[in-house]
Amino acid sequence: MDLLSDVFLKTLLDHSANPTCILHVAQEPKLINQNKAYINLLERLSLLVRAKEILKPADFFDRESRKLFFERISACVKLKEKITLQLNPIFSKSEESIWPLELIPVMDGELPVEHVIVIIYEQKLRVETESIEVLIREQNLNEELATTLEEMEATNEELNQAQQALLLVNQELEQRVEERTRDLKINEARLKYMITEAPVGIAVLKGKNHILELANTKMLELIDQSDAIVGSPFIDSLPELADQVYPKILAEVFETGKPYYGEASKVFLKKNGEIKEGYYSFVNFPLKNEDGIIDSIMVVASEVTEEVLSREKVEKLNTSLSNINEQLKISNADLIESNASLATAQNSLEKILDELYKSENRFRGFFEKAPLGMCVLQGPELITEFANDNILAFWGRTRDEVIGLPQEIARPEVAPQKEVLNQLKNIFKTGKPLYINALKVSTLVMEGYYDTIYQPLKNEQNEVVSILVIIKDVTQQVNYRKELEKAKDILKLAMDASSMGSWNIDLVSKKLILSERAQRIHGLNTGRLDLDLAKSLVADEHLEYLTGSIRKALHNRVAFNIEYKINSIGGSQFKWLRSTGKAYYDLEGKAQYIAGAVLDITQQKEDEVRKNDFIGMVSHELRTPLTSLSAYVQLLQYKLSPHRDTFTDETLTKVSIQLKRMSGMIDGFLNVSVLETGNITINKSNFDLIALIKSVAEECRILMPSHFIQVIDEERINVFADQQKIGTVVNNLINNAAKYSRKDSLIAIRCEIIGNFVQVSIEDEGIGIHKEDQAKLFNRFFRVDQPNTKTIAGFGVGLYICEEIIKKHSGKIWMESEVGKGSTFYFIIPLIGATATKNEMN
Repeated sequence: MDLLSDVFLKTLLDHSANPTCILHVAQEPKLINQNKAYINLLERLSLLVRAKEILKPADFFDRESRKLFFERISACVKLKEKITLQLNPIFSKSEESIWPLELIPVMDGELPVEHVIVIIYEQKLRVETESIEVLIREQNLNEELATTLEEMEATNEELNQAQQALLLVNQELEQRVEERTRDLKINEARLKYMITEAPVGIAVLKGKNHILELANTKMLELIDQSDAIVGSPFIDSLPELADQVYPKILAEVFETGKPYYGEASKVFLKKNGEIKEGYYSFVNFPLKNEDGIIDSIMVVASEVTEEVLSREKVEKLNTSLSNINEQLKISNADLIESNASLATAQNSLEKILDELYKSENRFRGFFEKAPLGMCVLQGPELITEFANDNILAFWGRTRDEVIGLPQEIARPEVAPQKEVLNQLKNIFKTGKPLYINALKVSTLVMEGYYDTIYQPLKNEQNEVVSILVIIKDVTQQVNYRKELEKAKDILKLAMDASSMGSWNIDLVSKKLILSERAQRIHGLNTGRLDLDLAKSLVADEHLEYLTGSIRKALHNRVAFNIEYKINSIGGSQFKWLRSTGKAYYDLEGKAQYIAGAVLDITQQKEDEVRKNDFIGMVSHELRTPLTSLSAYVQLLQYKLSPHRDTFTDETLTKVSIQLKRMSGMIDGFLNVSVLETGNITINKSNFDLIALIKSVAEECRILMPSHFIQVIDEERINVFADQQKIGTVVNNLINNAAKYSRKDSLIAIRCEIIGNFVQVSIEDEGIGIHKEDQAKLFNRFFRVDQPNTKTIAGFGVGLYICEEIIKKHSGKIWMESEVGKGSTFYFIIPLIGATATKNEMN
């Protein structure tokens, strides 16, 4: 029990009219203190039952009542609530003799209950004890008569002495109340000063209209108001809040009784006559009156515009001791009448004392459960006067280990920190607060970085008497900042190593900001230019592609990776660039800026052009001898036709098949070369697509007799397209289906009309394709890298050519596959006279 509880319980025991005792209940109930009325009751009961010695407290009741007594004590400790019960005393079993008892837990914040007050109301007991005593006196009349005369004389003398003692007690009580009132007023003034000068904004809003009842200096600074608004509705004083969410939050807290925690919330407040946007962390906490009804809201707020990562939460736990009415023990009716005025005065003083207790507890509750570590250090010796739960947990200490002791004694680990201790002690001389940011601290239980505020507390003579210490854990923010700096350094090294430049587009100011390397890549002397000027650098044929790709990435909230040409400043040369980037959004989902990297790929593009030129030249050179070789094979087949030799005939047939395959590879390389240069031409004509597919399928059956190739749902479908190139697509897809499926398996080809398109599908029963490879399948030179595909010939250009041809026909190509079950490739092209739309293409 703390000092406050000791004074209160001593007053209760000294002046309670009813028998009262205090039990220590940490383990088994143990009597630790009792009043005079309780001792008198023990003596009377011992006389009543003619016991040889004075009864112990456990002997008051019979077995059943004693068991119930201990059960109710356990319930009182567990529930932390007052419990009343009625028990039979040991001397009687009648209902008229039942004793009323009251069990009151003594609470100390959130700690477990260790003490219980027991009050016995013995009005009925007095009647029975007096009756029995009369009987005893009648039986021993002569002896009792003499004793009674002596006792009456002694009683009269005792009554006179008691009256004088009561006057002295009353005077002492008045003096105690006066001293306690003075101390409580001082403590209350100090607590109010702590609130007023606290480095965080604190306010109390009264009633449903949220009348501003209390606002400290920091809160008035946050809302840019004077103390003139105290006593006015909070929202009326800040009309800019009316259309924001904050009034709704206040109403919800008041109605539901649930606190609201706002973390880095955006709020628009008028400052210096102008509405400005800021971020604030705040707590709205409901306050209840003595009846448990919400009548106020406590607001604790701090501005975190410059550092959104801070957190502040405030909770408040209202605890109060139950009101216990004390009455002075009255010996007779004459004494009651003579001391009536004194009893009335005593009751008034008790009410004043109770109100002062409540006031002190209320202000102490503001700090006890605050989400920050808080303590008060008194005098240059830095004696710990007050410490809340958070700072005790931070120190790894209990209140008993620190309260009333200097910091260097209570916490030996701080003794080596001479510099910090000297700075704290110097506050008593300068009167100026001390702020230490991101201080690395190691305690018995934790290690991290903390922002610490040391606020001087002054008395009426403006002398610093104590220091309010507030500690905030910023370990996460410091570690995040370190990781961010490390990531920036790694990113810079990576970009320097890869010759990449960085850029940033501010979507609000419409400015493009370039790094030093990005400036060199673009050939500019400035790192900041308007978007219109930046667009003028892009080649005309790539401008729409570039802006469209960025708009699409913004809409879908994805990153983009694009290649485009820019015009050289002051020259006719151009450069190829590759840019990657991503947009970043505010809390409302509005894009604020786009950041990315740029790389000069001009040399790479020129190498690709030279490579394609080389491939085209080699392919052209190979076609001439290949054509001659095919002619010679056909001539040999013709010459040998009259003299059929099975071996020679089969050999020439296989040579012819291989020549056709080689011719197909060369055509593929030529097509790649043409596609890369952008010179591919589409010669469209009207033809029957089904007839073309059947012709290609028949040719493939001859070249690949090991597979069953079947055209399903045959009918005439006329299209307007390049017959040769569509045939190349079908041939490539059938060849791929045969290469990646087992012998004697089925390859099914279907055609169907879907809207304005004709859809062709080639389905196989092959090995299938993994999900991670499907997205890259149409990339140039890509081949699936699996153990069962390493022996399959190919250069990875077939599907790339197919996709480019279908795109030239305003169509689309895709695939579906499941590993072990086969694949199906689809492509669609428009029917005659049809126009492809974006919805149909998707």
